[in-house]
Amino acid sequence: MATLYYTTIEDLQDRLGESLYNKLTNREGGETGDDDIAAQMLEEAEAVVHSWIGGRYAVPVDVSSDTVLALTLKRRVLQIAPFVAHANAIRRSIPENWRDLYDEAMKWLRAVGKGDIPLSAETRPTTSTDGETTSSFVGPSPVFKPDNLENF
Repeated sequence: MATLYYTTIEDLQDRLGESLYNKLTNREGGETGDDDIAAQMLEEAEAVVHSWIGGRYAVPVDVSSDTVLALTLKRRVLQIAPFVAHANAIRRSIPENWRDLYDEAMKWLRAVGKGDIPLSAETRPTTSTDGETTSSFVGPSPVFKPDNLENF
């Protein structure tokens, strides 16, 4: 089983509930869930997340020091995983609520991938001393600077 970075099988079980978890993770039509199938669903969902944000951020994203980011990525993975399960099981149609959650996650991932929404905790709004909300951004150093462009 591969490493899961943002979620656990237990997170998926809690999100879906026992009955739906068992139904989505049992490819044999039985009544018992299969943790290997659940792990595969989560791996595929995390791969979707990585494919969208990997062009802008190093993946897997280190969420160890940012609980808000950890919860955000966990939520997005858990929005995508049931959609993946339904899409992989051809015999099942995808319920509209799972499609809506998937679409919401994909809209967010596209915005992150384009740079419209930052991932880093350092880019969240901060409050100034006068009580007004201000915004700050910490990013990588510029690649092109006036001193290294003189021959262009």
